[in-house]
Amino acid sequence: ITEKRTGERILPAFLSKLEHARSNIRTEGNGKTIAERILSRIPGPAEAAAFFILARSFENPEYRNYGCWELVSLDEEPQADDGADKSISLVLKDSSTLETVSVSALKSSGAPLTLNLDGQQIAPSALPLVLLKKLAKGIENQLTVMSHERIAKYVEIIHRIPAIFSETRINADDPTMREALSLALLALKSIFNRNFSSMSDKEEAAALFLLRFVSQFGRNSEIASVSDLFTEELIDVSESIIAKGLDENTGKYILHLLSSVRSVGIQPGITEIQNAVYPYLKGEGDSDIAETTAEELKAALNFNF
Repeated sequence: ITEKRTGERILPAFLSKLEHARSNIRTEGNGKTIAERILSRIPGPAEAAAFFILARSFENPEYRNYGCWELVSLDEEPQADDGADKSISLVLKDSSTLETVSVSALKSSGAPLTLNLDGQQIAPSALPLVLLKKLAKGIENQLTVMSHERIAKYVEIIHRIPAIFSETRINADDPTMREALSLALLALKSIFNRNFSSMSDKEEAAALFLLRFVSQFGRNSEIASVSDLFTEELIDVSESIIAKGLDENTGKYILHLLSSVRSVGIQPGITEIQNAVYPYLKGEGDSDIAETTAEELKAALNFNF
């Protein structure tokens, strides 16, 4: 708007200033690189449509939300015998404005996969990293789904490991310990995939035991994997808050996540959840969280106001 009114190009100077602001997340670069990625991203509805289509390509039909966009419907034409592009129609709803948007797409049958969304050709290289990470997480979730019985069996086996190592003085770098740590991480991932917020008391006890086990015997890489699990869950919660707002249950869940992982001395990344919760704790957004919950969140998220 300013450029239209003044006729001056202010973006280059603005980006130059942003270049001096380093991101809290090392891989994100600086303010300039972040801004350039945002400016070059495809429109929100097209990005959400691409995600929902690709998620189904990897057999993840349970995804119904992407950022502020909710999938209302997705209709696909049957694949033609001649291998022609598949026609797909989507209806999306913006959960913040309740606006609905229709998107038409053509999905190529060849490789690499390309999409044509409302006439705009989109290759995988044009998709933002956050979308690709979410897809990758969905694929990993499919590979780490375990039954309650399997998780209980793993916990039972791992319970015996510390005593064996203590009595026989086997080095903690022994292959048996490494395998036990791999099983512990696999079980934790499966618990998160099932929904950490709706665990039974027995499942929660198992999760806390696995957390303590990895914290006590794990190497830096395994401890970092646990931190990443909780960080990713907090990012998912922050996206939900941005789209739907902050309520009491969500506030309690954030506190539960943080207390669980911090109880074993592991610290997750909290930048995204800080950014999402901050406006509500400052009274700038409508929320039904209790005053005590708000105060606990301030302390847990390192706010001092």
